[in-house]
Amino acid sequence: MEAHQPHWSPDGKQIAFMAVYPDSRYKMCLISPDGGEYQEVFPGGGQEGAPTWSKDGKKLVYGDVFSRQDSSNMSIHVFDLTSRNASTLPQSSGLWSPRWSPDGRYISAVAVGSPPAVLLYDCTSQKWTRLATVDTIDDEPTWSGDSAYIYFISSDSGLSRYYRVRIGDGRTEPLISLPGNSLDPWGGVTPDGVPLVSRINRVQEIYAMHVEWP
Repeated sequence: MEAHQPHWSPDGKQIAFMAVYPDSRYKMCLISPDGGEYQEVFPGGGQEGAPTWSKDGKKLVYGDVFSRQDSSNMSIHVFDLTSRNASTLPQSSGLWSPRWSPDGRYISAVAVGSPPAVLLYDCTSQKWTRLATVDTIDDEPTWSGDSAYIYFISSDSGLSRYYRVRIGDGRTEPLISLPGNSLDPWGGVTPDGVPLVSRINRVQEIYAMHVEWP
């Protein structure tokens, strides 16, 4: 299988990730940092997107798989690791790629549409607000450790840009701009707030071959 988008549990004892099996099933899984056997969080039918943890480590938030259904049928779900029950967040239709903030106050999600947007779910009031609207949003937004910013990659019109949006007022700042699709959709933030990006370097070569056919 392929393993995508790993996220540490708050206590550092588990890693949650999205597994993509050879038969194209997408499943949430858990594994110890020491290795060993992984476990499917939600065995059986259904498909789950990338999971992230609640502040207390007792729940996982995840979305539906974008490529498997019409965007209007996607929603955001929370899986309780204690009760083993899943619930759907209210008014989350058409949203995907959720991320729980480190302080546990918010869940961010990406609205699929034209143009796309970053939305925030307040876990106390249980209401959504639109935080930022941009031309494109790649599917791996990342919270800063202090829960003050969300970072994301936008690739469009021959440019790759790395943005951050401030939670307090929705101010969106471009941090990096590179020509072409040169930034990988993944981005991260160090514990002291330094942005991390993965740059794509491609090499193309032309070969001439002389073949002697039998």
